[in-house]
Amino acid sequence: VTESRGIMVDLATAWLVLVVIMVSPAATDAHVHGPNSTEGETLHTHGTLHDPHDHPIFLPKRPQHMSRNCYDLYKRGFLLTGLYNIYPYDCCPERPVLVLCDMVTDGGGWTVIQHRHQQPRIDFYRTWMEYALGFGDLAEGEFWLGLDHIHALTNQEANEIRFDLEDFDGQTRWAKYTFFYVHDRNNDYKLEVNGYMGDAGDSFSTHGGQRFSAKDKDFGKAKYNCSVKYKGAWWYEKCHKSNLNGLYLSGPHASYADGINWKSWRGYHYSLRTTAMMIRPRSEAPATAEFYTDEHKELQRSLKKYGGLGLDYSYSMAMSEALGTINCGAIPMAVAVQTDMFGSNYLKEEFLAPSISGEKVSCLGVSEPGAGSDVASIQTTAKRDGDDLIINGQKMWITNAWQADWICLLANTSQGPAHLNKSLICVPMNSPGIHLTKRIDKMGMRSSDTAQIFFEDVRVPAKNIIGDEGMGFTYQMLQFQEERLAGAVLTIPPMDTCIQSTIAYTKERKAFGQPLLNNQCIHFRLAELETEIECLRSLIYRATAREVTDSCLQFWGGMGFTNEVLVSRFFRDMRLVSIGGGADEVMLMIICKYMDTLPRLPRKK
Repeated sequence: VTESRGIMVDLATAWLVLVVIMVSPAATDAHVHGPNSTEGETLHTHGTLHDPHDHPIFLPKRPQHMSRNCYDLYKRGFLLTGLYNIYPYDCCPERPVLVLCDMVTDGGGWTVIQHRHQQPRIDFYRTWMEYALGFGDLAEGEFWLGLDHIHALTNQEANEIRFDLEDFDGQTRWAKYTFFYVHDRNNDYKLEVNGYMGDAGDSFSTHGGQRFSAKDKDFGKAKYNCSVKYKGAWWYEKCHKSNLNGLYLSGPHASYADGINWKSWRGYHYSLRTTAMMIRPRSEAPATAEFYTDEHKELQRSLKKYGGLGLDYSYSMAMSEALGTINCGAIPMAVAVQTDMFGSNYLKEEFLAPSISGEKVSCLGVSEPGAGSDVASIQTTAKRDGDDLIINGQKMWITNAWQADWICLLANTSQGPAHLNKSLICVPMNSPGIHLTKRIDKMGMRSSDTAQIFFEDVRVPAKNIIGDEGMGFTYQMLQFQEERLAGAVLTIPPMDTCIQSTIAYTKERKAFGQPLLNNQCIHFRLAELETEIECLRSLIYRATAREVTDSCLQFWGGMGFTNEVLVSRFFRDMRLVSIGGGADEVMLMIICKYMDTLPRLPRKK
């Protein structure tokens, strides 16, 4: 219901109206649309309910199928930001907790656990038990959900946390951590957090491992009570890099570190205007345009000496299939296997080992604007200049370009035949002369960015050539074989998920008085699709991916045409499988070559 940052200033007004109406017994005319209602069905309230941008706000009529968190609701089709009852407690599953769900920011499905804004009425300088139970006013948009609730939510499965911050000049920043967990009360709500990304700077991960402190209960490691000194409650150590429950001091302040501070952005003498903390399950996080560098720390095949497991490629295939179960499509492109197979010891230590450990991310630079599948036609050059190479040219459709620390670049290093004049080169992405375009807005595979890269007199040592000079084309063709296999096996888990989620959905979606799944043609078709997946698992037959996602999408009806359901995401992502690693037509040409049915063409000179 708000702009792209999701839940900043305007929600305060919306919350006030929302809560007043939810607790009001009187009634007339607010429209309610969601999976449990039909077009035009009404819930009687005082007037029509809209947010400050004149968007209708969804009010649930009853508990939504005992959903455990906001992302459960999101998956069930509740796509509007608002107040919902969720049921996060395993001990007492019928105990409802009223929460704010942000269904807009960064893919939606967030449960908001803290919010503060520019018109404070709630005192955040409170006792430890008050922070345990929660406090504040949802109607005013100023609240702390409660550490008991936060523990119950993070205890369900692995969660990520996002911070949205705004200063008094209207500037916004965000920070996200790919793992967030809060222990129970017996462990003093100890914090576990890692995996920073964002543009606000990391001012939270240093608090990991700390127990929660308040003015009457201090677990900090300083000589004094950090909560008392800095007028807040937090996972203090000695004492803090962030203090989002500190005093509301309206921007710049002379006092030290006792405001709503985020050190890495505005420092200790600036109190922020608006903050929001929200969490959602990481294992089912919606598609985003960020890449988690610590997700590929085990490359099965690489030598143990460089951090791998020393296994054969079949284990890498098994790893690729396992990665597919967490909706992850970017990882196989994050470690350059050419370095693994042909690189010198220097290159393996400098580039491969840190890529395996997760310290660095790589990208592969082969395709160009005029040379996609026709790799032999690339124009990028790397000319000798003493012990260095001078690189000029451009690369297109480069996966992970913005995230990468180095690129495995294919370039022409001589004037010889097209298949014998190319070399693969390890090029640090911070080298002078490298320029990137803005991220390309793709319809799928959004967890890995894609961009065009320009090279202008980029200088690298000649020792960065992988293997023998002039053998780059051959090395790259070998790598393509593994990329194609990995791309095929990665499609299996998403298709399994497509079928299982479609089964669950068609059990609930009714037509003509009965669940859709009761229709014989549907459950027969799902059985056929499951059979085809098993064939794919045996044959690694990529074309099946599109048929499964397309057929499952059909059973979702109008919901399947939106970007809000997981099956739609799989449908978009699977489209790349017939392009990446070589288009379907290129695969047919390779088969024709082995069948000896291709016409004989003269070699390029």
